[in-house]
This record gives sequence, structure tokens and C-alpha cells, in this order.
Amino acid sequence: MSNLTKPIARVSRSRILLLLILFLQTLLVNAQTRTVTGKVQHSETGEALPGVTVTLKNSSVATSTDESGAFSIQVPATGGVLVFTAVDFKAREVQIGQSNTLQVSLEHQAAGLGEVVVIGYGTVRKSDVTGSVVSLKAKDLTPGANVSVEQTLMGRASGVQIYQKSGEPGSAMSVKIRGASSITAGNDPL
Repeated sequence: MSNLTKPIARVSRSRILLLLILFLQTLLVNAQTRTVTGKVQHSETGEALPGVTVTLKNSSVATSTDESGAFSIQVPATGGVLVFTAVDFKAREVQIGQSNTLQVSLEHQAAGLGEVVVIGYGTVRKSDVTGSVVSLKAKDLTPGANVSVEQTLMGRASGVQIYQKSGEPGSAMSVKIRGASSITAGNDPL
């Protein structure tokens, strides 16, 4: 070989050795995890449950079930615990054994209506409400010649300011909750 081909052959061998080491390292990393698949169903009816969150406990690895209740998740080769959660169902923890396939049933859990308060942007438990909640019943509203719902609510809920924008009959009403809330945008929440 000439003096020029010797360094090229040495570089090629070192590159091949480096690629081989990287390939083996990738195989070792992938050997430390495995894929677990399964199906989640309702415990009473046996129907598939879509949208169930499947989380590997004490990690950020998570997935959710598809429309047929099926899921697939990467877990450590040594195992772990999968946590299954869904709205209106009891959370369930399942120990991952040697099997790569799971069948999980979730039990229905009904929440009492007295425990939940529906607010303008969602639902919360009654004990967790931090703001003011006002409940008006039909008997509390003024019967008579009210033209709109706003006029019916006027003066009935604390912190809600309802007034007519102009003196014209039938003109628009303005509703403000707890005063002005925006500097750059409109202040009318409704």
C-alpha cells in the first residue's frame, strides 16, 4: 500500500468500529424496555372503554386507550405498575408480570350530585370552590314584565352588575361580574 491509502484504511476501520459500538449500545438500551399491550373494558358490561389513561407509576410514561379500548406502552424489562384512570371509573393499579398482554376491567363509580358544583368554566367539588357561588331559583326571581333574562337577574346576585347601556327602551344590557377585569379587552363576560 502506498502512504496515502494507509491512513484512509485506518480511518475506515475506526469508523466501522465506532458504528458497531453505537449499534450494540442501541440494542442494549432497547433490551431494557419492553412493550406491553392490552385492552380495557367495563367490569359489568364488558364494553371496551376508550380514552382511559394508562400511566407507568412514578414516571412520565403514559398513553390512552383507543376507540376499541386497546393500548400499547413501553415499560422497563423488570416490570412495574400500570395505573388506569378514567372519568366516572375507579382508578386501578395493575402489577406488570412477565406477560406482555393485559386484560383490565374498570369498575364504574358514580359521584353524588350534591358534591359537584357546575361553574362557568367547568365542574368542581363543592368543598373546593374558592370563589363566590350564587344559586337563584325561579321563585326568587321577580315575576312580571321583564323583557330579558338580564332584567330578571338585576339586583339578585352579589358581585354581578347589570345595567342598561342607554336610556332607550329595549337597548342592550351590560353584565359585569366582580367589576372590570381587563385593561385591553372587553370587560363583559357574557
